[in-house]
Amino acid sequence: MPEVGLRELLEAGVHFGHQTRRWNPNMRRYIFGELDGIHIIDLVQTETLLENARRFAGELASGGGTVLFVGTKKQARGPVEEWAGRCKMPFVNQRWLGGLLTNFNTMSARIARLHELTEWRDEGKLDLLPTKERMGMQAELAKLEYNLGGVRDMDRLPDAVFVTDLKTEDIAVREAARLRIPIIGLVDTNCDPTPIDYVIPGNDDAIRSCQLVIGTIGGAIEEGAGAWRVQEEKRIAEEMERRKREEEERKKREEEEKVRREAEEAKQKEEGAGDQGIMFGFACRETEPLMPAPIFYAHRILHEMAKARHTGRTPELGPDAKSQVTLAYENGEPVRADAIVVSTQHGEDVSQEQVKQIVRGFVDEVMPKGWVNGHTKFYVNPTGRFVIGGPDGDCGVTGRKIIVDTYGGAAPHGGGAFSGKDPTKVDRSAAYAARYLAKNIVAAGLADKCTLQLSYAIGVSQPISLYADLHGTGSIAEDDLEKTLRQVMDLSPRGIREHLKLSRPIYERTAAYGHFGRQPDNDGGFSWERLDLVEPIRAELS
Repeated sequence: MPEVGLRELLEAGVHFGHQTRRWNPNMRRYIFGELDGIHIIDLVQTETLLENARRFAGELASGGGTVLFVGTKKQARGPVEEWAGRCKMPFVNQRWLGGLLTNFNTMSARIARLHELTEWRDEGKLDLLPTKERMGMQAELAKLEYNLGGVRDMDRLPDAVFVTDLKTEDIAVREAARLRIPIIGLVDTNCDPTPIDYVIPGNDDAIRSCQLVIGTIGGAIEEGAGAWRVQEEKRIAEEMERRKREEEERKKREEEEKVRREAEEAKQKEEGAGDQGIMFGFACRETEPLMPAPIFYAHRILHEMAKARHTGRTPELGPDAKSQVTLAYENGEPVRADAIVVSTQHGEDVSQEQVKQIVRGFVDEVMPKGWVNGHTKFYVNPTGRFVIGGPDGDCGVTGRKIIVDTYGGAAPHGGGAFSGKDPTKVDRSAAYAARYLAKNIVAAGLADKCTLQLSYAIGVSQPISLYADLHGTGSIAEDDLEKTLRQVMDLSPRGIREHLKLSRPIYERTAAYGHFGRQPDNDGGFSWERLDLVEPIRAELS
């Protein structure tokens, strides 16, 4: 706010004091004269003193200081709340609670209680209480909000107090003076200016006068606090960046130490497989991520439905859903959809016809043009309404999703589930490695379809067999390919983990939409979907 001059002070009526018979002699030096039994305040002094107070408040706020606005009389309540809100400063405009400053520890407990009850109300906890107890707490919350709502975010004593009526706020002035907190005060001729550090002689009864003085001080605080917040945000950002660099350097050192230690351990002992088993990997050219078309489109339908639900497009649907796509093939290529099944949770007031219409839109959006036609069998919630979902509706042990987690039945599966297995278990890591190799083979143009089989024996490091089946689509001999794959990648349990960097917290995202056919993430997630072995495989074969 720009500086206030004599004209603005005069127009706002700041110069009108109280009746001459109701005055405080200590205000004598600020009085210009009298008119019709009313003291006239010297606005020349007011102008100077208001500017001094404005500068003090602005400098205090620019250094991160807090100013408590106090004005409980009717004329000041609105401006006090408005400017305190704009400055993000605490305020009292209803009733001053004795001890707010001098007994701040006790008041802090009441403020904490205000936050607690507010949180209970917002989270709906109050509604769960018995009626009598709920009504009592609601009354307590209303009282706390009335008395302490303006200081709910004041976690320490203020650095200054701005008071608009010394008579009304006598207790506040005495508490601040006792704690030696600087006081800025709008002081009328009937008040004692002695305890005030920054006296602003002026009319504390006129609304325009209060608005002008509060706005002038508030504007300076708003400007100063804004500048401080910009600097503070910059400082915090720099501090966070510094800590981030330090954390990255620490992690780098730990990673180097871990690699060194693991290398030493590997020299001492070659890690063998923890169990025997067979794992399969598969890739084909039916879709862009080299996945079988049925499972690819089944996942895509659910993924698009989830995206729409998260963005609020389909509030009628719930989170629990599953899908199944059956395609017709001609000459080994998918040509149309024979059957599509989608089961999805929905709201209690949603009809099955509505659900079917919503789901059909996503199916038409995902499936290739012309694949869904009048001959396609389309089932949505074939067992009826699906209102209760998730663990409330159905649950079971881990390991039930080994087909939907992989290739949807288009390729063999060794039988070992991924869920619940850490990457030291070949049930998981070797299945990832087999998919990784099969995908790179197809991507390298060596075959249109590839199935890889790895088998392990307990305690034996390298796979006891590696079998490649190119389904008659390959341009190279399968025996040569099997020898090449052992050269381009260490298929021991440790070798797989290190090559694909599996010892990371990257598995939560595999809980939905399958483990294969996904986009590799920058943090190492879905590393088995990378195509960085295309050139090494070609080079080794050449």
